[in-house]
Parts: sequence; C-alpha cells; structure tokens
Amino acid sequence: MVICADLFYPQFARLAAVSGADILLAPANTGVDLDFLTQRARKNDIALIVSNGYGRGDRETRRMSSARIVRHSFALDR
Repeated sequence: MVICADLFYPQFARLAAVSGADILLAPANTGVDLDFLTQRARKNDIALIVSNGYGRGDRETRRMSSARIVRHSFALDR
C-alpha cells in the first residue's frame, strides 16, 4: 500500500513488486494522471487500485465548504 503522494516515488511500487505483491493499493486525495499510473503499473508488472478523493471542500485549503470535489478512482490490471 502506498498513500497519496507516495505514488510519485517509483521506489515504493518497485519494492512492493520485488517483495511479491500482485496488487498495489493507493488511497489518495490528488489529481493523478492515468497515463502516469498506467506506466507505473506496467514497469513493475503489478495491478494498481487507486481510491481518490470525493466530497465537499475547498481544493486549495482542504477545508470543508460547499464546493464539490470529485476525483476519479480506478483499477489498472497488469
């Protein structure tokens, strides 16, 4: 499992793959490019599940507000 910004560091995904993980779980609250994550999963021959942020709040201050935040969650197979 990697959390949020750990997705941007290749060492975490590589360590999981070398240790025998088949799936990398990544709870996040960030806008992550799907092409970037597809590349990360393929380089390490690992499936990737990202559960991204959803709810109400201000994107800049991360405080609760009436603004709706929707970020995409997805699963990538090998």
